[in-house]
Amino acid sequence: MSHTQRITWIGPVSDDASAGFVARQFVDGLTEEGVKVQVLDTGDGTHPVDFDVDGPVNAAGTLIVRQANLSQIARTSSLVPLSRTGVNAAYVVVDSLADAAGTAFLAECDEVWAPSFFQAEILASLGVPRSRLFVVAPGLGRDARGVPATAGTGPILVVGAVERAAIGAARVVESQARPGSRAFVRELDAAAGIIVAEDLDPWGATALLTARTSAPLAHVESGTALEFIEAAECHWFDADSLREPARLEEITARLAAEPAEVARARSARLIGSESNARAARALLERHAAQRTLPTERLALVLADLGLPTPADRLHGSRPSVEILPVHSAAGAWIEILAERLARTSSNTTIVLWLDESAADESARIGDLAQTVIARSGRDEGEIDVLIVVAPLAHAPRDKWIKSGG
Repeated sequence: MSHTQRITWIGPVSDDASAGFVARQFVDGLTEEGVKVQVLDTGDGTHPVDFDVDGPVNAAGTLIVRQANLSQIARTSSLVPLSRTGVNAAYVVVDSLADAAGTAFLAECDEVWAPSFFQAEILASLGVPRSRLFVVAPGLGRDARGVPATAGTGPILVVGAVERAAIGAARVVESQARPGSRAFVRELDAAAGIIVAEDLDPWGATALLTARTSAPLAHVESGTALEFIEAAECHWFDADSLREPARLEEITARLAAEPAEVARARSARLIGSESNARAARALLERHAAQRTLPTERLALVLADLGLPTPADRLHGSRPSVEILPVHSAAGAWIEILAERLARTSSNTTIVLWLDESAADESARIGDLAQTVIARSGRDEGEIDVLIVVAPLAHAPRDKWIKSGG
């Protein structure tokens, strides 16, 4: 496949850590897709790279990707000023040092990207308009090709902080490597099992790399892994459960007893479904088809953020739910609602899901919906219409009315 679009990637491609891992995956994936990528390396040189990071850069007319923590994103303008002829995309994660300068810089960019739904929600809470916000998740490329077919023979590896008293007699070792680094990958591949007690990696490399192994996996029910790993592919636990030695020993015993096929199947699925080639294509096609999550994973992510889940929003609905997305009072939704009311069953709730941008028009939309319901000619008891005002990103896509708009 060949693409005429040119991309300038400003980021830490030579960092031997999570941000560098993500940068390399995208540069590799985009190059394999036939995209001409110019690279400006902001990394520390701890990881070798085999593409040109020192050549001349002409950013005019290109998509300029600026990858950095929010506290550092404005500094990229000293390398390449914001372009008036190209598209400026800030690819960021929110860090504890972020300040008003960072969010002000985002306002100057054409697009803002986040590596996960979790980070996207944080950016939205900082005022980034959802119309300019995209989830651009990283993938697995060359780093996944050498994954051992079986789990290692070493002790079970614990990633993240665990209270010393909780370790007890459990045969585990704690990770000493930087998440996303080559040393981290070696630790994972040597482990007989992996327990992720804490995932503080905002770029998502920890989630991808632990899930891609052939080792049994237990993971705290939090972090980016909720967006990648299926419920049956991992032993999930809540953060408080590791405070007691008996609980950690119980988890290690469950990992030891897990059939090898479970981890191998998870590894194969992740390497296929989350490849860097797919990630690159999703980046290129982000305007046509944004990344979505299955309902179950979406609910876990929203709960992790302390936000209402789809089940919370749809409480009291009938057994079958159809969601009609509404962007404004004017639109095709009125005709679609009339058509659905004419033939929907009595055990169905039709949900008018109003995007945040339509919140000010909610009363008007409600009046229009009542008019459509009155004209349907059906008994009131046969019809159930619910109005929800929330980001469309929180609406389960598998329940959307396909012709909705």
